[in-house]
Amino acid sequence: MSGREQAERLWSNIVELGPRRLAALGLIGLVVFLAVGLGAYYLSRPAQETLYTGLSREDVARIGGVLKDAGIRFDVSADGAAVLVPYGNTAQARMLLAEKGLPQSSKSGYELFNDLGSLGMTSFMQEVTRVRALEG
Repeated sequence: MSGREQAERLWSNIVELGPRRLAALGLIGLVVFLAVGLGAYYLSRPAQETLYTGLSREDVARIGGVLKDAGIRFDVSADGAAVLVPYGNTAQARMLLAEKGLPQSSKSGYELFNDLGSLGMTSFMQEVTRVRALEG
């Protein structure tokens, strides 16, 4: 059987299905196509890195404005206290925000020592605070 004969036979079988079955087959095909397309879109999105966490709403709004003006895509976490940027843009975004003096509400750097009294602090507590400040 040649390819042309097979194609004609396939076409005649499709026509014999009737309009209701053809509509159902088309609808199922469309749903499968959309599911595959949405899945591919969702899985191909770039990974997000955390830029800053523990932010106030005001800082999130300011950071969002600066990143938007710079053309850096960003996302805000569900709780509204963290800003996420695409993988690889973290350093650029942090440098840009540091130039603007953002975030302002963050107390994760050496500012931690301002809140602690040095009297009665053990060397272990000072070392833990120093590590927290460096991580911030």
